[in-house]
Amino acid sequence: MLLPLLTILLAACGSDEPEATGSQAGNATISLSDSELSVGYEAQTLPVTVRSSADWSVSSNVDWITVSPSGGLKDRDTEISIKVKENDTHEQRVGTVTIKAGSSSAAVTVTQTPDMYFNVGKASYSIGAKAQTIVIPIESNQSWTASSVSTWLTIDTPAGNGSGSCSISVQENDTPRERTATIEFVTASGARTPVDITQFTDAIDVPDGYALVWNDEFNDESSLTEKWTYEVWDPGTVNNELQRYVAGQYNGYKTAEVHDGILTITARKVGSEVVSARLNSREHWTYGIIEARLNLPSGRGTWPAFWMYPYQPDGNWPYCGEIDIMEEVGTVPDEVSSSIHCASYNHVMQTQKTSARMVDGAEGSFHVYRLEWDENYIVTYVDGVELFRFANDKKGDRNTWPFDYDFKIILNLAWGGDWGGMNGVDESALPVEYHIDYVRVFQKIR
Repeated sequence: MLLPLLTILLAACGSDEPEATGSQAGNATISLSDSELSVGYEAQTLPVTVRSSADWSVSSNVDWITVSPSGGLKDRDTEISIKVKENDTHEQRVGTVTIKAGSSSAAVTVTQTPDMYFNVGKASYSIGAKAQTIVIPIESNQSWTASSVSTWLTIDTPAGNGSGSCSISVQENDTPRERTATIEFVTASGARTPVDITQFTDAIDVPDGYALVWNDEFNDESSLTEKWTYEVWDPGTVNNELQRYVAGQYNGYKTAEVHDGILTITARKVGSEVVSARLNSREHWTYGIIEARLNLPSGRGTWPAFWMYPYQPDGNWPYCGEIDIMEEVGTVPDEVSSSIHCASYNHVMQTQKTSARMVDGAEGSFHVYRLEWDENYIVTYVDGVELFRFANDKKGDRNTWPFDYDFKIILNLAWGGDWGGMNGVDESALPVEYHIDYVRVFQKIR
């Protein structure tokens, strides 16, 4: 709001005399309609009327304030336009517009408030069934509170001021179903931000006519050696992939670890190399339902996979067969695919059988990927919706159906390569994490 016209009387520069209170200050008398302006964060233009007993000029000491015209003539009212840019700094800022007439000067102080903001790390979190603590990072320039009506978690940090974090303690989920709680953050400005926390259950839903024959819920780090083995490969071993596969850790950095009921495979830059992990199940099966709940990484260069390969191949690839339950590359975010490879159908010949579709949130949230495999067909699903189907042609030809003997499960996170790196890689994305909640195998009851 403009204040009534006022006269600012200033002593000439360098004068030791006290500020004048009459009608004369130094060489000129300068009158301003406003000497202090407080504005919001939005871009805007503010008018100020200037009158001086001498010709005058005007300037700004900051780049976010511009003024026009650049000056005026004596003894007449002139309106200047003070243009203020949007404040996207998230901090209050102050600038000065100075009017000079001879050795006299007057100033308009402009104070611009910041845009009040509140950002949380993610809008939703998915966690394992074990009791654990979640830390939600917060970026804000105002005070906030956090609350929830759910009784299976405790908000350890119910309030804060500015940036920081909110710590939440979650009880173990020993119920047969997953559950979701909403944390509501409310800021001093009244803005509300909900954050959903979904906790899985370790209760297993066994399909009708099947029995659970093997599973890893990743509740114990020991399962990584008891139920899995590591591949140890140099870069470029297959598919021109760039990563080095190591046995769980490299120079003190873990590439595979279990925490809070989740297996995390991490690809990271260590020195001049990218290291990651590839795990093979010790057990192997012919036919069954093979299922995993996965949260895929993001970043150009990532190539996570959940697939199967013969335990004892009866020939070289692709003759021996391969079943890709889930593959995705970060250069095409959220597009998941399933494929089979064999002598007649494979990507080298560009004859592979495959199907792909976009899955919203495949990168960054958990989804269930399933293979149903028997002597008649191979079918994959994402969250219960069919993705891919391949039927046995019943010709007894291993070139088209080598899927009648034991296969093992493989979980890996590649970096770059023929597919993952088809559009180059972005090492600024590293480290990247591939999360696995469980892997389960069911077979028909005979």
